[in-house]
Amino acid sequence: WPTRFTPEEVELLLASYGFIHKKTLRETKEKIYASVDEYWETIVLSAGGRMTVMNMDEAMRVRFKEEYLNRLRSVMQPDGLHFLSPIIYSIAQK
Repeated sequence: WPTRFTPEEVELLLASYGFIHKKTLRETKEKIYASVDEYWETIVLSAGGRMTVMNMDEAMRVRFKEEYLNRLRSVMQPDGLHFLSPIIYSIAQK
C-alpha cells in the first residue's frame, strides 16, 4: 500500500470495493513540538522508530541522535518544530 493517497485515489479504491455515495474530505493538521528533544521522545522513540534506534549499538545510537537532532534544529522555528500532516476522511455507503 502506498503511504499517501489523494482524495481521488481513495474514492477509486472505495468504488472498486462497491462503495457508492462517496464523500472525501482533505485537511492538514499541524503539530508543533516545543523542542527537538520532545520530538525525539514522541516520534523517534515511539513504537515504529524505537526498535530501529534501540537495535543500534550505544555509540551509533548517540551519533545518530546527535546528527538527527542537529538537522532538526536547522528547521526549528522560534515557537518550535512544525510538522504538517495531510489527513483524508471518507464517508461512503455500500
